Amino acid sequence: MCNDFGNHIPYSDYLAAFSQTRILRSEGRRFPVGRCLIPASHFFEFTETKSPKQKWKFTKAGEDWFCFAGLWRPMPEGGEAFTLLTTAPGPDVALIHDRQMVGLAPL
Repeated sequence: MCNDFGNHIPYSDYLAAFSQTRILRSEGRRFPVGRCLIPASHFFEFTETKSPKQKWKFTKAGEDWFCFAGLWRPMPEGGEAFTLLTTAPGPDVALIHDRQMVGLAPL
């Protein structure tokens, strides 16, 4: 789910934003190891069952970028693996797909 191909946000902008990010809290607790933020400027959903599929681009209104909620873990053979968390779709995505990634607003 890398969107570097279409991403026009300089990496330095991400670094500056994350350097000012407070530790995320949920119900007064710190997130345990294994949770992560995945920065993105947009995501795509596709419709149709055969190629060529219709491609729908989604962005966060009024923002250059946002973060998805994710989970990561070290792999026994080395490196790490991650996944994006999903939830029921919002009204804009519901017309196209039965779920969407969990997008987070800045604190």
